[in-house]
Order: sequence, then structure tokens, then C-alpha cells
Amino acid sequence: MQLLKDMIINNAEIKPGGVVIVSEFLNHKMNISLIDKIGEEFYNRFKNTNPSLILTVEASGIGIACLAARYFGIDVLFAKKSNSKNITGETYSSLVRSFTKGTVFDVRVDKKFINKNDRVLIIDDFLADGEALRGLIDIVNQAGAEVVGAGICIEKAFQPGGDKIRKAGINLHSLAILDLDKDGNLWIMTENGVYAITPVLPMQKQAICHVLRIFLLPQSKCFCSEEVLPLQLNPLLPVFFVHSQHK
Repeated sequence: MQLLKDMIINNAEIKPGGVVIVSEFLNHKMNISLIDKIGEEFYNRFKNTNPSLILTVEASGIGIACLAARYFGIDVLFAKKSNSKNITGETYSSLVRSFTKGTVFDVRVDKKFINKNDRVLIIDDFLADGEALRGLIDIVNQAGAEVVGAGICIEKAFQPGGDKIRKAGINLHSLAILDLDKDGNLWIMTENGVYAITPVLPMQKQAICHVLRIFLLPQSKCFCSEEVLPLQLNPLLPVFFVHSQHK
């Protein structure tokens, strides 16, 4: 989904080790126009699976799942990460390890809200190790229901979650897929080619500008003008963009 990819390129905060912070528009402050388009995109990709329920996990997936559910005309069930007074009956639960927090916890849903006749679409914001998604799939299986698909906003291809979920036979669609090279640069495939999204330090910024002005694109805008520079390395190669969060 190009709109989401553009938001990542222009607004995400990139940190060493492939850490991608999208709290400005996706999972803390929420850009509703963007998330509504994400919901519509999930609908277009999964409408033929005829889901009867969307399942997600608190908290970041809830808003995304709700806007997607509007297009399907179905309800959202979100798994809770802790015991709650709001859950009074028996539950389905699964043990999940959090990649971001380094903790292990149960996710659980009330048994009365999911049954063997449900066709479940799972939606979440990130897919890294795949633990949260695996836990939700486990809950659906415990209920005897069917997983008709999994929709992910951002997948980290350099972690094993996506491969594990696809090998399990799940109909997985990720709207933006990021990869990490050996030098620590993040890459994203877009409609216009492959883009690098990498933190550039101030001294690096000056050096790059100097080289570009002299040898490559003296007429073009560059980092020193606080712009994102389109750097076409070779006519036979895709166009690469280097994006800095250290302006």
C-alpha cells in the first residue's frame, strides 16, 4: 500500500537494529485518514474470504481493526493481555512472548464471543517474530473456528514471523514489508522502486551533500537543504531514496 509506505518513508523514526517507530501516525497518535484507507485496503484484499469476525490484540491493533470492520460490516474482538474484571466467564488463552518488551504474557478472549462457526480475519499493526499472531491463531483454533486470513500493516522481513506464518498455510497480506541489510540499512519496496530508510548523522549528511554537488547531481536538492534527495545511481537500477530523521 503506497500511502502507508510513503508515511513510513517520510514520518517514521528509524533506529539501529531495525527498530521502526511509527507512533506519529499509526500506533500512538493515529492518523485516521490513513487508517481508514488501511481498513479499506484490508477489505479489498480479504472481502472474498467472507469473514464473520475480526480478531486483534490490545492495544495497537484495535483502532486499525475497527476501521477495517466498518467496511466488512462485522464486529471486532480484541484479545486482552491481562486478567480483567470485564472478562467474567471462561476464556481461550495463549502464551505470547513480546519482541518489543522482552516479556511473556497471556492473551485471552471470552469464550462466548467466538465459536466454531466463525470465519476469523486477524489484523495487527506489526509482524516481527510472529508471536502475537501465532497466539491469536491458537485462540481461533481452540474455539474450533477458521482463520480466513491475517492482515498486517508493517512486516519486518528480516525477522522470522512472516515465514513461519506463511509456512503454516495462513493467507497473509502485509501492506508494507521492510528488510534489513548487513550494514543496518532498512529497505522498503514501493511502486517506484526500492527505497532505503536509514538514519543519517549530521557529519554524514554534509559529506553526502558535498559528493553529490561535485560529482553526481549538482543541480538537485540535497540533505543540506533539509530535503529528501532522489539519488539515481544508475539508469539500470531502481531509484533509491535515503531518508534522514536526524535533521
